[in-house]
Amino acid sequence: MRISVITSNFNGEQYLSEAIESVLRQNFSDFEYIIVDDASTDTSREIINGFHRNHADIIHPIFNSKNYGQGASFTSAVSVAKGEVICFLDSDDYWFENKLSNVNDAFNKHPNTAFVQHNLQIKINDELTGHKYKDILIVGNYFEYTKKNKILPLFVPTSGLSFRKDIIEKVLPIPAIFKTCADGYLTRTCFCFGEVAAINECLGVYRMHGKNNVFGNQTHSSKRYKKNLLFPSLNKFYAENDIDLYFNTSIISKIYGNPPWKLLKSLVSENKFKAVERLISKFG
Repeated sequence: MRISVITSNFNGEQYLSEAIESVLRQNFSDFEYIIVDDASTDTSREIINGFHRNHADIIHPIFNSKNYGQGASFTSAVSVAKGEVICFLDSDDYWFENKLSNVNDAFNKHPNTAFVQHNLQIKINDELTGHKYKDILIVGNYFEYTKKNKILPLFVPTSGLSFRKDIIEKVLPIPAIFKTCADGYLTRTCFCFGEVAAINECLGVYRMHGKNNVFGNQTHSSKRYKKNLLFPSLNKFYAENDIDLYFNTSIISKIYGNPPWKLLKSLVSENKFKAVERLISKFG
């Protein structure tokens, strides 16, 4: 088996069918599709079972008895996956039909890469905006870059990420405290074991709506996520695996917790803002 596709779903009935259908429409056939339903209370289970009845050779559902969160659901899905490559798809996003074939080609071209990221089109509710998630995606050794600059690198969201299974197994289990945003942990651990390849073409759609875990979610704080959850978990992983990398959580408050820095970021170019970040990091 070449590719295992994994979706972790919780109460995603509104867009779940569109996500599943986009996987089934792929012009690449050597894949399986593992859907973990994390104890949804809506009609998600019925939707998944309906697709499973018609595509039992492809779709392998896992129904959690209670809500464990995205991190634990990803871990359980990877543990039973048969593919050499793991591709993640959020239940509110969807892919274009050439997604898996392009990802397969990228890994064939760069067999030693840890993971591949590709661009996504932005969709607000049901309207495509014509904008990419990122103007350009950078390739290379993100681990060495991060060691040198001490700045958290940014990647595309979950639905644009694909990992070599043998790499992702090195970083499992994902800490169960990652109820959402587990991709933040996966990318910044897997990048320790290989370079990152990129496809600048949009191979799917990232949907922004009223129930996103991050964008538009008034209860989500990026600063709090990094300082209280992501950085401590990453630092623990690095220490346990003798990896020479450490994120100083105090920098988060200095850079992102102060309104003047937000104003500065809106007024200067990204390169200039990054230069200021690096300067603060060195003396923080």
